[in-house]
Order: sequence, then C-alpha cells, then structure tokens
Amino acid sequence: ALLTRIKRTGLQTLEEDYLYWLRRWAPLGVYNPKTQEGGPLIEFSFSEGLTWANDNGHTATRPLGLISTLEAITH
Repeated sequence: ALLTRIKRTGLQTLEEDYLYWLRRWAPLGVYNPKTQEGGPLIEFSFSEGLTWANDNGHTATRPLGLISTLEAITH
C-alpha cells in the first residue's frame, strides 16, 4: 500500500504527512538528549533528513541515520 501511494502521489506528499504527524507528536519541537540538539520542526525529507530551528534561529538538518534518539520538547 505504501509503494502504491508513493507512485500515485509522490514522495513529497508522504514527507509532508510524516512532518505533520511528527508535529502532532511534538508540537513544540524535538530534542536529542544525546547531542543536546533540537528545536521546532521545519522540514522532513527521506533523503536529506530532519530539519529544525535552534535557539538562535538557524536551521539544522540531520540525516535520519544519524538520529538515534528524539524526544518531544514539552516546555
């Protein structure tokens, strides 16, 4: 079903949906306790990774394979 959906609507739609669900899970953003990185979610891409804004307003993108742990920011 997933491959059929990708063929029908494209990978970008799936990435947008994934970002939507990540934002539902973590409306304030995400935090990696191992690297002390995180912030509000900006973009999700299967090829590029997950992008968030850090405290000083710059964006950071990490490849999905390098993100071992993520927690929702709760405060």
